[in-house]
Amino acid sequence: MKKLLGFIFLALMSIILAACGGSEEAESSSGGEDLEMSNIVISSGPIGGGWYNTAAGIAEILMREIPGLNVTVNEGGGYENIKLVENGDAQIGYAFTNDVMSGLTGTGVFEEDGKMENVNTFLSLYKSHLQTVTLADSEIDSYADFGDKDILPGEASYATVQHVEKILNYHDISYDSIRENGGSVSYTGYSDMTGLVKDGHADVAIGMTAAPSGFIMELNAQDDINFVEIEPDVQEYIQEEVPGIVPMEMPAGTYDGQDEPVDTVGSYTNLVMSSEVPEDLAHRITKVIMDNRDELEEVDSVLSNFNEDTMVEGLEKENLHPGVVKYLDER
Repeated sequence: MKKLLGFIFLALMSIILAACGGSEEAESSSGGEDLEMSNIVISSGPIGGGWYNTAAGIAEILMREIPGLNVTVNEGGGYENIKLVENGDAQIGYAFTNDVMSGLTGTGVFEEDGKMENVNTFLSLYKSHLQTVTLADSEIDSYADFGDKDILPGEASYATVQHVEKILNYHDISYDSIRENGGSVSYTGYSDMTGLVKDGHADVAIGMTAAPSGFIMELNAQDDINFVEIEPDVQEYIQEEVPGIVPMEMPAGTYDGQDEPVDTVGSYTNLVMSSEVPEDLAHRITKVIMDNRDELEEVDSVLSNFNEDTMVEGLEKENLHPGVVKYLDER
């Protein structure tokens, strides 16, 4: 009888240990954590631009540092990214300061949609310049020369499209009048702009993006290029028309052969985050990004000035995601 009881005891212990071992093995094989939200979509910008490059770098770091978190990067653009975050189709979105301001107040391009109630501000990354480029032999010196040209202001969803049209309006030009005069307005992403300008299918490519930008560097490597400047009176006009757009100077030497600074306008690239992202996860995402900002600078040099002193530059605390506020309070 004692031998039978001993056998039963050993058998039960074997079953228990096997169950524990199986549980540990399953947990180990998953390699993840029990996150309240395990899938994050970052809506960025077109391939070839600073938004997509930096978003891809952020996604890689987040998935490495937060086991169990899956991060997908989508192409997007401007104010549409804010709407995607509002609707839950993305949890993080890239946008310019002026569009963030409009979304939070329900003004400008958001006047019909009203205030974005599900959107918090997150981080302020870097300056984006409005860069207007032509081939050197185009004889285009100003937006006033665009009246009958073939222009590429970006995808229809890009905020740049609205900004460019306002600059044209200052010169009594519109997209419709360009078409009526024999020119064209084609809505395309950065990845297609280089070939269209190089092959003569477009005269002007325009992007509100980090400087230097990949698509301009590629065009510059193949052909001599010129930058069309934004004159001071036009800078003042657009600043009044679109709060958040400010005069900027693109430094000399930003691109090979660019020996003089370029007067233009621009805005700050901000990240917005869905208020549905749990506070603890948002706090952890913030910490991971800030702890690895040196690595992000290697991904794209536009982040060379991104640090704890600039991370919420121009953003009001009342609009920040609670997870970012928690990080700032801990500092």
